[in-house]
Amino acid sequence: MEEKVKNLKLNKEILHRPQKDEDTETLKFTYLEQPTVNANFRDIYFFFQDTQYLNIVPQLVRDADSYLLAANKEDFYGRNLLDRMNKTNKKTRDSYLKRINEILQIAVPQLKNVDFIIDEKGVPHLEALYQHWRAKGAKQQEAQFSDGTLRLIGFMWALLDGQETILLEEPELYLHSAIVKQIPEFIYKMQRRKGRIRQVFISTHSYDILSNEGIGGDETIVLIPSTEGTKVNKAIDVEDIKKYLDAGFSIAEAVIPKVAPVNIQQMLEF
Repeated sequence: MEEKVKNLKLNKEILHRPQKDEDTETLKFTYLEQPTVNANFRDIYFFFQDTQYLNIVPQLVRDADSYLLAANKEDFYGRNLLDRMNKTNKKTRDSYLKRINEILQIAVPQLKNVDFIIDEKGVPHLEALYQHWRAKGAKQQEAQFSDGTLRLIGFMWALLDGQETILLEEPELYLHSAIVKQIPEFIYKMQRRKGRIRQVFISTHSYDILSNEGIGGDETIVLIPSTEGTKVNKAIDVEDIKKYLDAGFSIAEAVIPKVAPVNIQQMLEF
């Protein structure tokens, strides 16, 4: 294993570990995570420190017990989504929910007026009116919301709440392909409406997301496995991909075949 830091503008190597005669105990920790030794590249340290990762797991949002157990822990899977809403001041929370409702009325038209409430036990909930065959419909809480609806609410809230860089893990899960196709442009427009642009990374294998015409080869990072690790390049810098992009193919058409497992057809012969 190695730890390298390089200034690409100056073409200068700042750090290369392990160093000669380095103590085996210090090798248990990266320099990147230690403020006492990362002074020459601390901007990278702060960037990763402030990055938020989110991959909403609907089952954890629905489980009130997991909400209580995880109240003081890092939240990667939406476990504390309702708690985070609860800690947001009412004026800001209502503003965010208003924008979320505007989108939900298009994506999930049966669900009306998603609101935030606290039950008699002090546990926070999302509540909405679900329109069905009865004239007045019926009130539902997050336990009755579909997986797709919860993930959509979760990542919309994440986009609105905060300014740090955010990594969204496969936001297409549980969503209809017609919604998935709009995700890149939707994220951009929601950021513009908020008035504070934050950097958003999406990790995905979705053909629908990558078919969006607004995605360029210079903003798509491709991870290509090899025998010596995973190579990370901009799509436009990979010759086999660039030639397809230059010919007018979409990112999906150019990239997905390139990252497919080698000899994947052998699965059918198993």
